[in-house]
Amino acid sequence: MFAGFNTAVPSTSTGTFVSKGHWKKSVKIIKEEVAKARRTIVTIQFGHNDRNRGTVESMGRNLTTMVNQIKELKAEPVLVTPLVIRRFGKDGKIADELVPWAEETKTVARETKTHILDLHGASLKYCESLGDEASRRLYSGTGAVHVNNKGKIVFGRMVADLMNADFGLLGINLLPIVPNRELSYNISHGIPSY
Repeated sequence: MFAGFNTAVPSTSTGTFVSKGHWKKSVKIIKEEVAKARRTIVTIQFGHNDRNRGTVESMGRNLTTMVNQIKELKAEPVLVTPLVIRRFGKDGKIADELVPWAEETKTVARETKTHILDLHGASLKYCESLGDEASRRLYSGTGAVHVNNKGKIVFGRMVADLMNADFGLLGINLLPIVPNRELSYNISHGIPSY
C-alpha cells in the first residue's frame, strides 16, 4: 500500500519552512509512515524563495540538515532542483537566475549521497525547446514562476519520469507511478502538451 502527503507551503524558503514549524509537521508524518514499516520516500524542492531570502550556502546547509534528519528517521530523501523560471532573452534562451540554487541542490545530493532529480535542467530544456510563446501556456497569466493546471500536469509528469529513471532497476519500475507514455514522449521530444 502506498500513500502520498504534500507538506509544501507556498512562499517558504528552507529557513522559513523550519522556523514556522512546517518541517516539524513533515517530520511527524515521516515518523508515522516509517513506524508503519512503509518505504518512505521524501522529496524536497526549494530554491525559488531561498533566492529572495538568503544565500545559496544557507539553503545548502538547510537542505543538508533536512536530508540528514530524513536518513536518521530511516526514510529516503530525494532532492529536486527548482523548476525553471521561464524568462526568455532576445536570443531565445532562458536567462534563469536559479542556476546557483539548482547547482547547490546537486552539490548537497552529491555530498550526502542522496537521490537527485534535476527538474531545473529538464524544465529548462523543455521550455527552451517549446519557445517563449508555447511554454507560456504552462504558466499562470504572463508569469514566469507559477504554473497553471496544464503546467502542473506537464511538470508533474516530468518529475514522475525523473523518479522512474532514478529509481528504476534494469528498466523495471519500482515505484507506483502510473505511466503516461504519450505525455512522457512529448516531453522528451520537446513537443507541446496542453
